[in-house]
Amino acid sequence: MTGRNSLCHCGSGKKYKKCCGNRACTPDKPWTKKPVHQVYKEMRTNEPKVTCLFPFGSGGSQCSEPPIRSHTVTRGRELKPISEKNHVLGVNADSSALLQGGNQRFRPIGIREASTFPGFCRLHDSELFKPIDDEDWLASEQQEFLLGYRTLCKELHARRLVIQSILPTTRAHGHPENLDAIDEFAAGADNAMRNLIRTKTLADIELTENTFGCFSQVFNLGKKLPFRVSGTFHPESDFNGKKCYDLGSPTEDYAFLCVTNHSIQDDDVIVVFNWFEESKMIGQFVNSFKAIPEENRPAAFFQFCIEHFENLYLQPSWWNCLSQSTQEEITNRFNSSLSPLYCHQPGCLIPDKFFQSIFKESIKAP
Repeated sequence: MTGRNSLCHCGSGKKYKKCCGNRACTPDKPWTKKPVHQVYKEMRTNEPKVTCLFPFGSGGSQCSEPPIRSHTVTRGRELKPISEKNHVLGVNADSSALLQGGNQRFRPIGIREASTFPGFCRLHDSELFKPIDDEDWLASEQQEFLLGYRTLCKELHARRLVIQSILPTTRAHGHPENLDAIDEFAAGADNAMRNLIRTKTLADIELTENTFGCFSQVFNLGKKLPFRVSGTFHPESDFNGKKCYDLGSPTEDYAFLCVTNHSIQDDDVIVVFNWFEESKMIGQFVNSFKAIPEENRPAAFFQFCIEHFENLYLQPSWWNCLSQSTQEEITNRFNSSLSPLYCHQPGCLIPDKFFQSIFKESIKAP
């Protein structure tokens, strides 16, 4: 565990107690003047209308059937193996999470509800993703593409929710001290949506033409991975601490990296990195992960997930075997990254001894 007087794990050069340790233990001033449950109710009334995200033809017209709750982390293939009594551990990732600051805890979630979003109608969800949900892993271009495509669609839905519902409601009831931060976050969200729509358009073309073109890298993380994740990401720095994208610019173009776990034959679990347009920065990021010794990749990948993804699910018995202090440290790091005010430092992904020690005995890499 990081000592309060030790240098912070994020690479800022400050002591832990003056950096992420302080943020984790002392939540920011509440985002809104109203109680969270009242603001959340208003957010729900302002949520955008959802439609099936499957594109049709050259015009890109939308399917008229209502979307169902689609899993981005597949229920039977991914969540079931790490579940106990049909539950995994995750966090509250709905609209109220933004308002709750650094107070999220890993709690039991039923595998029917975990990692779902209203993305596709029943027909398109079952037919489009059959090669990854029901078929053996062949490492085909289609399978690799579909893993990234579903993750990208989940991000599109989440960004629409933030821009059309969460941010306007939060700003309307926000504390004056937080308005500048909310506006800065909104500018970043608008730029992310612009880049996301461009990326989704490129992916839709590949899908409708059945060409399934994308860049991808696959890494085997072994047989005992006690967590699953699915999410998108634009790297600010790589696993060596080297700078990638400058997300402080509200106009910068950047590519999205889709990150998804997938179970394959012999109970091995892989992580698939996908991106849909050429990107020197993402190539740099993926190559830095590739340079990590194979036996250290599961721990480095978990460290990466804690820093960047909320769509993350843990095996209850594995979590319960960790000491209370270790659980608190992981939770604090996770909560720090959830805050809209949090800036990822260049060294936050450099593999550290804390995560390596957790995985030394519990996971055996291939």
